[in-house]
Amino acid sequence: MGLNAKQQRFVEEYLVDLNATQAAMRAGYSAKSANKISGELLGKTGIQDAIKAGLREKRKRSRLTADRVLREIANLAYSDIGDILDFTGDQIRMKAARDIPAHARRCIKSFKAKRHFEGSGDNAREVEVIEFQLWDKTSSLEKLAQHLNLYRDKPSLELFLASLPATIADAIRAALEDDLQPGGDSGSDTAYGIAGAPKDSSRPGLPDAGSGPDAGPVAGADDRERGPTDSGVMYPTSGEVKNGSDAGSGPLLD
Repeated sequence: MGLNAKQQRFVEEYLVDLNATQAAMRAGYSAKSANKISGELLGKTGIQDAIKAGLREKRKRSRLTADRVLREIANLAYSDIGDILDFTGDQIRMKAARDIPAHARRCIKSFKAKRHFEGSGDNAREVEVIEFQLWDKTSSLEKLAQHLNLYRDKPSLELFLASLPATIADAIRAALEDDLQPGGDSGSDTAYGIAGAPKDSSRPGLPDAGSGPDAGPVAGADDRERGPTDSGVMYPTSGEVKNGSDAGSGPLLD
């Protein structure tokens, strides 16, 4: 069964911002009952199918795919300043705009062209200074590393215990506290892992948090020191790179 005009309008409005309540009101439903009606509308098979079809068409138009997003992150992560600056001569120079590839232009976070005159009288000449900043490579590399699951740290004991039933977790904590009491055997051959029981204990060992069906990184478990999230450097800051009067001069971007 097809959708009526009001339901079709709801689908169209929902695809704008994926806000069901607001979509219902914009489609003409009562503001007082929009929250309830939107839930009922989203439960209808015909509306669900229409929304799915609309989202597929939207992704197709925008070419929004996971593969494209990953390629763009990789482009930023592996950006090379040599695609923008010419290092072949005695002095570093900006490449001509036509010689800078598209993938390198997408790595530019900010761009500024300044012109001023140097000298005076007949010796005065206009000089153009280009300043630009690239997007942060470290942040992009971090995203790729997370996507590739390069951080395989085991979760802490408390994070592991939090995943167990409360009675079992409390019993394990009590057992560990008993073994760690002053005067106990904890100072000899007893060794505790991040998520394991004493190696020489007669009690059954705790499961290794790094193995089994739930293995993998846990949010917040990584506490290693990290550098600043935005480490882009301005190139240059005081006229170090100048376009001359040759064919390569002029604004970098339109």
